[in-house]
Amino acid sequence: MVSLAVGDLLLILFTVPFMSTIYTFPSWPFGELVCKLGEFTVSLSLGVSVFTLTALSAERYIVIVHQPDHRGRTSTSRRNHNSNPTP
Repeated sequence: MVSLAVGDLLLILFTVPFMSTIYTFPSWPFGELVCKLGEFTVSLSLGVSVFTLTALSAERYIVIVHQPDHRGRTSTSRRNHNSNPTP
């Protein structure tokens, strides 16, 4: 979840202020480097968001559909341990 928040924060802090100038000024006042960096930041934050949501969805699918075996083994071992008391 932290990477999703970082991706969104990058987008808000570094791209929104620069991209809003497109509608304010008749031409791009920041130069070619800032233009390329802004587009790179947009692509990076989009990639981070998509990857994070995909990984989160895959993890949820695995946990819900294929429940981990360690839960079953733990409850079975406790049941066997409690059913055979030692004198």
